Amino acid sequence: MRKGKDSATLTDAISQAQEELDTLSDEMREAFDATPEHFKDSHKSREDAADYLRVAHDILLNYNDVSKAFRDEEVEWRIMCAGKNGKLYRPARRDNIVRCLEACVVRPGSLPQDGDIAKLKREWERAINVLRGVHFPGMNAG
Repeated sequence: MRKGKDSATLTDAISQAQEELDTLSDEMREAFDATPEHFKDSHKSREDAADYLRVAHDILLNYNDVSKAFRDEEVEWRIMCAGKNGKLYRPARRDNIVRCLEACVVRPGSLPQDGDIAKLKREWERAINVLRGVHFPGMNAG
């Protein structure tokens, strides 16, 4: 894997994180659903991963209304990029989302705060904590 940087406005960064969480959650749900019935009990961690990714997605969905004062603020974060094989595995994709959200939490820190921004930051931090707890079981990732 290669390292790079990404940047976006605060609003776009949250939207990108939501989209990637939606995709990751769907992938894990499909992986669990495709598991033969007699193996589902031993592969429940796929379902758990899908559920936790969906929880983080829903947090962002419910707390994405960034005040006009911050909407267009640029945030920048480090990302992992696909390697020579063209793949970026799910844990790296999740880590990219976490770094994006961390940048979103930090950015408004240098600007005047109000109660709404403090609440947004707390909820984004909650999504980060949920994501840090997601375990991706051994499987072919893409």
